[in-house]
Amino acid sequence: MALEHIQTAGTKQKIFYDRRAGRQDLNKGDFVWLLNSFRKRGLSPKLHRKQTGPGVILKKMTDVVYGFKMGPKRRPQVVHCDLNPYLGDDPPLWLLLRQPKTTPIAEGASIPSSTTPTPAS
Repeated sequence: MALEHIQTAGTKQKIFYDRRAGRQDLNKGDFVWLLNSFRKRGLSPKLHRKQTGPGVILKKMTDVVYGFKMGPKRRPQVVHCDLNPYLGDDPPLWLLLRQPKTTPIAEGASIPSSTTPTPAS
């Protein structure tokens, strides 16, 4: 009898949990915030940022595991479902500041005057 009550209570708890827990459909190239779970000793958690970022998803490994990068000089990370979607209209600033890859200039091609170096005096 007690085992039956435990099983029914467990199924009810699962139903209530599944109602609130939503799967995020994040894909490669989406901008996301990373949940900041670190705490500095001596500082109140109220003063810490709850999330860091935004960053970009590099690879979706499973439904809950993602390859993620925060900035141009930072290493990619593998995170387990600690991401929230970035809802801003503009992409992160570090993506805008990243220099495009240069291609070699073909022989005989003209160089625009704005990119020609000026002699130093």
